[in-house]
Amino acid sequence: MSQDSLIGRTIAGYRLLAHVGEGGTATVYKAEHPETGIAAVKVLRTRLAQDPVAIKRFLREAEFGTRVNHPNIVKTYTYGQTEDLYYLAMEWIEGEALEKFAIRSGQLAPALVSHIIEQIGGALTAAHTQGIIHRDLKPANILFNPETQRAVLLDFGIARDADLK
Repeated sequence: MSQDSLIGRTIAGYRLLAHVGEGGTATVYKAEHPETGIAAVKVLRTRLAQDPVAIKRFLREAEFGTRVNHPNIVKTYTYGQTEDLYYLAMEWIEGEALEKFAIRSGQLAPALVSHIIEQIGGALTAAHTQGIIHRDLKPANILFNPETQRAVLLDFGIARDADLK
């Protein structure tokens, strides 16, 4: 099934409204839910839905998102499998990747950089307190809203438990 054909489909109560991005393993949609409102829904690529390793990583990312509650970490609402699709429903964050914002804006003011680092430092501390190591910290994995100056860490796809060696 084409990922574009998912627009308009409802997955676990989330009606997929628009395609908003994709990575190596999943496609992300803007969605609407009667209780949570606007959300982001990440769907594992069809070609990976038969790969046990890809499925395990995808579900681990989802599980990590439920373990940490912090204003600077994207909140996971629910995840699972429905029919032939693995999905992860998350908080919708207004803004853009910090990477794109920094390129578009040019050199950022030191006070703003400090504010962003403080927020992401708090997010990482909260994750570490729950035994989660992110392992992919980069500006592309931080959403930033210039209006509110809120920075939010996302993409725990290659994270791991601190107590696993």
